[in-house]
Amino acid sequence: MKSFCCTLTILLLAYCSVSAHDGPYQATGFKVGEVTDTTAIVWTRLTKREHRNPTDAPNVNIEYLSADGKVDRRGRTVSAVVFENGVGVSDIRLAVPGVDGDVRILFKPRSGSDWKQTTWQEVN
Repeated sequence: MKSFCCTLTILLLAYCSVSAHDGPYQATGFKVGEVTDTTAIVWTRLTKREHRNPTDAPNVNIEYLSADGKVDRRGRTVSAVVFENGVGVSDIRLAVPGVDGDVRILFKPRSGSDWKQTTWQEVN
């Protein structure tokens, strides 16, 4: 079996089709995987804000049912996800709302001098 090792330099460009202040941002970063000599999978998510919510932001309370039907945090069946008054998904601890937009990837082998680019791809 022949092994392959290639170091790529990757630059992600993003464009947002809706107003996101100065964004879009990538508060959750990007990941590259399943790299071969001709392909790589790049995962990214555009966000409305530059940073995630702080660790002291509100959190949700998850309630579980035990086998006898009583509320039990150690049970296996989720019976409810309870938000504090006025708090939504985008407000909870470490959350960051996503935003629709477009991204493209510029890339080159680290030993190369010519950049290549993908077409713009819609993300939502």
